[in-house]
Order: sequence, then C-alpha cells, then structure tokens
Amino acid sequence: MVKMSRCLSSSPFLMIVCIVTVLASIAHAQTSQDVATVAAFKKGNVTTVAGTGTESSLGTVINANLKQNPILKPLQLEALPGQQRIFYMLSDGGNSMLKLDFDNETMSTVAGEHNSPGYVDGDGLNARFNQPQDFVMSPDGTRILIADTNNYCLRFFDVKAQKVTTLT
Repeated sequence: MVKMSRCLSSSPFLMIVCIVTVLASIAHAQTSQDVATVAAFKKGNVTTVAGTGTESSLGTVINANLKQNPILKPLQLEALPGQQRIFYMLSDGGNSMLKLDFDNETMSTVAGEHNSPGYVDGDGLNARFNQPQDFVMSPDGTRILIADTNNYCLRFFDVKAQKVTTLT
C-alpha cells in the first residue's frame, strides 16, 4: 500500500520535501536549491537510490542509471499503483516528468524536456511544461493529472500511450 503526503516547504533553505511511504520503507525526494537526491529510509539506514546530490545539466534521459545521473528540482514522487518499484517524479526545474524504475535501476524522461519550458501537447518527449508543480495519479495508474503552473492549466499524461493532453 502506498500513501502519499503533500510536499512541505521551508522557505529559509528553499527546501521542498516529498515523502512516499511504501510498506516498511520511505522514499524521499529533496530539493535544496538545485541539488537533488532521492533517498530510501529502511530500518534506520538512509541510502541514496536516485540522483547524485549535484546540480543537473542533463537533457532528456532514457534508461539512465539511477545513481549516476543528477535530477533537477524533484517536487513529487509517487509509486505506480500495484508497481511499488516504479515511481513517477516531477522535475520543476527540468520542466519534465521522470519514470524511476528501481527493478532495473534506471530513470527515463517520459514527458517534457529538461530546461525547455513551453506549452505543447503530444508525444511525451515532444510535450512541454512550464514549471509543473504537482500531480495526482489515477487509481488504476493509467493517467496522471499534472498542474502545469506557469501555463495555468491542468495536463493529462497517458502512461500507456505516453502522450500529454491539456484538460479542456
């Protein structure tokens, strides 16, 4: 069972923390300015499972190693229903959505493009966001509703078709 908490912000350090509880472990996405890591807490240990803790300058990533590639400003992390080792994450600074696959230890951009803000619907990698801030996944995990903040709209990402559309 996966429970999602809302993001917490502490303004003095510009830190945003999102926590997902997965059975006995907790996955945590943290942004402190442009430095990002995703850590797992289990039985008193903290382990970095994604990101490097350094600023990201990468473009679109496909099947990149989880631990060897930086992530720019992760804002939210949520498990795909029924797939507790596959997570989706928004990257505010990267204007994109990432898929983190902990079984294969890979991360891939599935929608948007790193550092390319815009407003474009279509195939995931051709779509553009402008500072996406939050998302909610459908109970069956087939669609993700994204708050595209600077485009002032709600967008859908179809997980199977890998397409972005604007909610009308």
